[in-house]
Amino acid sequence: MAWKAGIGLLTVTTILCFVHLTTENECKQGKTCFLPDCYCFSNTTVPGNLPRVKMPQLVVFAFSGAVNIDVYGYFRHFFNAERTNANGCPISATLFVQSRYSNFTMVNDLYRRGFEIAGYSVSGNPMYIYWKNATAKEMEYEIIENRKGLSRKASIPISEIRGWRTPHLLPVGNAQFGILQEQGFEYDSSLYFIRRKPVDPFITPGTLDYEWPFVCERNRCPDRNYTLWEVPAVSYLDYKQQYPCIHVDGCINLPQNENQAFQLIWNNFYDYYRDRKLPFVVNMKAIWLNTDFHFRAMERFIYSLLHLDDVYVVTMHQLVQWMRRPLDVEQMMYADCPRVVSSAAVTVHVSAMLVLGICMIFGIQFFFLAALGQRSTNA
Repeated sequence: MAWKAGIGLLTVTTILCFVHLTTENECKQGKTCFLPDCYCFSNTTVPGNLPRVKMPQLVVFAFSGAVNIDVYGYFRHFFNAERTNANGCPISATLFVQSRYSNFTMVNDLYRRGFEIAGYSVSGNPMYIYWKNATAKEMEYEIIENRKGLSRKASIPISEIRGWRTPHLLPVGNAQFGILQEQGFEYDSSLYFIRRKPVDPFITPGTLDYEWPFVCERNRCPDRNYTLWEVPAVSYLDYKQQYPCIHVDGCINLPQNENQAFQLIWNNFYDYYRDRKLPFVVNMKAIWLNTDFHFRAMERFIYSLLHLDDVYVVTMHQLVQWMRRPLDVEQMMYADCPRVVSSAAVTVHVSAMLVLGICMIFGIQFFFLAALGQRSTNA
């Protein structure tokens, strides 16, 4: 009888331990996960448990691809310093920049104007199969060299290149997230969450301390725990609200005029705004703005946002900082504006002065030699 009692006690102990471990491995805000360093992905709660009336609506414009003459003017136009949030701080955007085909002088100029510069690979390889089958070594090259190149060529402190997005939103599993964590990145924005109908839930950004809790919609999602923040790309519904879109510029039902293009962006935004005002991210390729009526629709959209005194157009880094320490609408009015001109500006300025000085020296020498030659000729 004693051995039966012992087995019974062992069984009960095992079950209790299993339940304990299962509970400890489940993300529960305020119990196993605590701000500012950990936040559970949620479709039921908001950071700080703010009621809707006190919740600021954060909007992030996230552009992916090369920065060059084809798109540079759009960024300068839509996010100029005269366009400000309700607290007087300039609006801005996050640029996930690939190294290939980028003009780094333009990247530096946008960085100095307050844009967030984040990583998007060296190659920007357009082939899905490349990212689908990418190895840890290939991802190490794409992530690390892209970040180093942006820092070196665009004079951006490497510590300020905090985010990463894999091209085509095709994450490469633990290889990618392990490298991001080892390299000290703050956040990733490669994972994808699909809303297929207007009634489907929204989700907040969160940390990967308890893995990615949703269906892995594309390629390879991480299946280990990481301390990185994840700002997922939540799909939109096209302007007919029939099919999900991975980017604003990638819908099956393409808008055919300005009003349809405006409704595409506005309707998706307004779904968030009238609900609980969870952060809304606009994912697009800037080349979408090449079409005249897309350009006008974007102008209308930003104009409409800036007339709402509880909407703040911020960068993805600013969004993560707000998630870590949520501020209500009133507190946002007194929040400090992000620094715009950085040490990188000094670096570029000094370099320019050095080049100017060299040119002046050579100019003086040329003038002196020319004058000497003219004197010799007259003699």
